[in-house]
Amino acid sequence: MQKIRICLQKNKIFFETIAAVLVSGAAVFVSWSQLQVYRAQTTIQEQTVLPHFVITARQIASLQEPVTYDDDVITIRNVGAPISQFSVRNAVLFHITVDDQTLNKWRITRDIFINGYYISTAHTAEATGLLATIRGIRNNKMQAALEHNFREVSRTYGKFGLIEIKRFIQISYIDLLGRGHTEYYFVPMIYGAARLTDQEGKEVFDAWERSLSAEILEFAKIDADALLLATGVKGRPTSIWPSVVKKKLLP
Repeated sequence: MQKIRICLQKNKIFFETIAAVLVSGAAVFVSWSQLQVYRAQTTIQEQTVLPHFVITARQIASLQEPVTYDDDVITIRNVGAPISQFSVRNAVLFHITVDDQTLNKWRITRDIFINGYYISTAHTAEATGLLATIRGIRNNKMQAALEHNFREVSRTYGKFGLIEIKRFIQISYIDLLGRGHTEYYFVPMIYGAARLTDQEGKEVFDAWERSLSAEILEFAKIDADALLLATGVKGRPTSIWPSVVKKKLLP
């Protein structure tokens, strides 16, 4: 017992240091755990002051018989926290694909911004619920006719042409804490919007703004020949559009 006492006395500083380190480590662990709890609580509280947008694109049925779906509209609803100073912009482009039906088997793709696909935006001035409706008049009917004509004209050049509409939304608002936000969404038909990263959204709307200062195609005046010119299938591609993407298809 005397030997143990002497050993403890000789190593008193060592044991005290180890004990202090262990206590400090336990304190750090408790502090880290509390920090994680605070972060989780902050995240939960953050969600209570933020909106949740439900953005859908759909076709509206006509009121007359036979029923047609001529109008393509986008509705924006907020099912989360109230917001203020809400504003929205839209950008629409045609993703054009032209396949060469000859033995060369080339595919040409090009994204072309279109002006006037939607012609009005009606705001409700509400903080929640329906915020805005972006409306076109007979745009779905005109688009269906344009795509049919584009396929037919493409065949005269030995090509197969396809048009895909891509809709993009930019939303700006102030939340309950007075913070400003700008969000970007890709809006496919029916399935609901998918949020884009800030970089992706800015790239889309920067390109859209550049197209406005150039010779942007007007939806009401566009035809198959204009699209074939833009893709370079008919004559030289117009210089205002980005480079044509052309690649060889697998056999």
